[in-house]
Amino acid sequence: DFEIPWSMQLVATVPLRRGVSAGASWRAAAGRPHTPIVGGLGTPSGYAPVFGPRNSERLPRYERVDLSCSWLVPAGPGTAVFFASLDNALGRANFFDYAYATDYASRRPAVTTSRRSIYAGVTYRR
Repeated sequence: DFEIPWSMQLVATVPLRRGVSAGASWRAAAGRPHTPIVGGLGTPSGYAPVFGPRNSERLPRYERVDLSCSWLVPAGPGTAVFFASLDNALGRANFFDYAYATDYASRRPAVTTSRRSIYAGVTYRR
């Protein structure tokens, strides 16, 4: 009843030249089971949700592509590692729930406001 029947992940790292590498990953999974709200019941304090059958719907499939690169540089007695990454490179609007109108008459996907993440940094290892 609560199963995600399949998920897949492919990860690749490629050395480009001495100390430099690039990576990519693709992740996908069947949509999560979802219990829909099929309407609203008016009450003195607003509306109360009326739920449909438990887990009678599935959310859309989850999918994302991440890209990364790193550069190892000798630094004194240790190594500096410079890195950068782009998460969800294709900007797919994955979501895990719906946002409903106050009267529960309509819904829309509750998509995160940040579809992509970009980050970079450096670490030092002795």
